[in-house]
Order: sequence, then structure tokens, then C-alpha cells
Amino acid sequence: MEPEWVVPLIVGAAVSVVTTLSVQAIVGWWSGPRRRARFADALAAVVAYEEFPYVIRRRRASAPEDERIRIAEKIAEVQERLAFNTAWLRSESDRVADAYDALVAEVRSTAGGEMRRAWQMDPMEADAEANISDIDLSSIDPLKRAYLDAVKRHLSWRRLIGG
Repeated sequence: MEPEWVVPLIVGAAVSVVTTLSVQAIVGWWSGPRRRARFADALAAVVAYEEFPYVIRRRRASAPEDERIRIAEKIAEVQERLAFNTAWLRSESDRVADAYDALVAEVRSTAGGEMRRAWQMDPMEADAEANISDIDLSSIDPLKRAYLDAVKRHLSWRRLIGG
């Protein structure tokens, strides 16, 4: 004969497990959009960095010192976002962080090289010069796709069952 406390103990444990799993599912469901927004913000920081060769080339010629300071401050803000996202992603997923690290390294190399070249050029004087076609950032695109694929896999429910 079983002691009379065994059945309530088993029922209590089962209720506890179901409650815990339910709470985790609800919290995960609620935090999903926030996590997606964080992953998107990480990519937005990369895209912002990509824009700097154009920003530098289109700087105002009338106030070179002010423009240099303005652009340098914007670059520092984006660098800060890149660093934050690099650290945050490492805490979230090694696979996603590895893809992001490769993406950031490529954008810094490619866009950074174009930024150095842009600073060596004279500021634009006329609107007609604003159409810039000699900046090639295409090497960044495959790494963006790899990052997005890593994020998609990380957020997929199939990863929980080995898919």
C-alpha cells in the first residue's frame, strides 16, 4: 500500500511542471517581438555604417570642420551600436554572433576603406555630384544574408527539435 502523501506529491509536481512550462512559453512568446527587434537593430547598425562613405562624400564644403566633427560623432555612435550588438548577440547565440562578427568585420573593412578614400576627396560642390556610382559594397551582401539566415534559424521553433 502506498503512503497517502504520494499521489498529492505526484499531482503537485505535475502541476508545477505544467505551470513552469506554460509561463516559459508565454514569456517566450511575449519576448519574441523584442528579440526580433534587437536582431533587426543589429543589422540596422551595419547598414548605417555602410552609408558613411556616401555621407562623407556628400559633406558640405562650406563648413569642413563642422562637417568633420558631425560625421565623426555619427560614426562613433554607430561604432558604439556595433560593439553593443556584438556583445549582446554573443550572449544570445554563438552561431548568430559568429555570423554578425563576420559581417561587422567585412563592413568595417570594405566600407571603412571607402570611408578613408572619401575623406581624401574634396567635398561635393554641386547637386549633380551627389549621384555616386564608384563605391562598391557588394562584398557585404552575402554576409548580411548569412547573418539573417542565422537569425532565422535561431528564432525558428524547429531548432528546438534539431531541424
